[in-house]
Amino acid sequence: MPRIRTIKPEFWSSPGVTAMSAPARLTFIGMWNWADDSGKGTYNPRELMGFIFPNDEEMTVADFRLLCAEIRRHVAVRFYDVAGRHYYMIPSWKKHQSRHAKHTGSKLPPPEDGQEIDPANMQVIGTVDESPRDSAESRRNSAACDRESAIGTGEQGNRGTGEQISLGQTSGSTEREPSERVKPRRPKDSPEFTEFWKTYPRKTHKDAARKAFTSACRRAPLEDILAGARRFATDPNLPEKQFIPYPATWLNGGGWDDEPLPSRAPSRQLPQRKTVSEQATEVARQLGLTPEMPGQGSQIIDADIIDQKELGA
Repeated sequence: MPRIRTIKPEFWSSPGVTAMSAPARLTFIGMWNWADDSGKGTYNPRELMGFIFPNDEEMTVADFRLLCAEIRRHVAVRFYDVAGRHYYMIPSWKKHQSRHAKHTGSKLPPPEDGQEIDPANMQVIGTVDESPRDSAESRRNSAACDRESAIGTGEQGNRGTGEQISLGQTSGSTEREPSERVKPRRPKDSPEFTEFWKTYPRKTHKDAARKAFTSACRRAPLEDILAGARRFATDPNLPEKQFIPYPATWLNGGGWDDEPLPSRAPSRQLPQRKTVSEQATEVARQLGLTPEMPGQGSQIIDADIIDQKELGA
């Protein structure tokens, strides 16, 4: 459960923090709110992203993982795996809390019970390639965080529990040149969205579809969305392309839960209207008169004769 934390002014000028991009700084602050009273938190990227960036539909899970990897490099937050579950721990946590605050014990396992992971790819470090520079820098930052001393507790907050936590000076890493600062890269379309885009029967307004897909994945399992798109694309009653909903419209409306399309009603052909000649022939036939045939002499149908026939004369 997220908690109220207080941020000291020193946070913004801390070398490790200033080396990070603005989205990474905001993510780091959110991780303090998400952590328990011992500085440990669960690391489910999709869940944590939804807490910190609830309305940023343009952000993907891959983007968020890169931000967490940036935080690990600069302020030595430890990400680790224990029995298949992922967690993180802020090493300098205890040095920046109020001595007067009441804390409950943590129910989360410590890093020593598991293996450290790379938050960008969720893989155990050592099983995948990692930049030597990043690895060495992370170790230096971790050591610096363990050595640094607290800068006092300051005033206690005036909301919630009033717990005081300083986020400033959480890393002893040196200031990087602007050209060396790592900025999160926006990847190409995710494999999941690519599969959806290939499946959906109408391809238009891709940017809007991408945002709607990200939002939909927060509301429903990916498998349900893709299965619904396949059913819709193969529905025998699918309308003509111009009448198919836009991808974003279908996603925002939860189209994967829709029932199959209703059967199409067979088109009715209107009876052809007879010509004047055909109508005259039909009248003559009903009156017992033989219409003119090719090669025969002309036969005139007088209106008086028709009247006499109708009167039974």
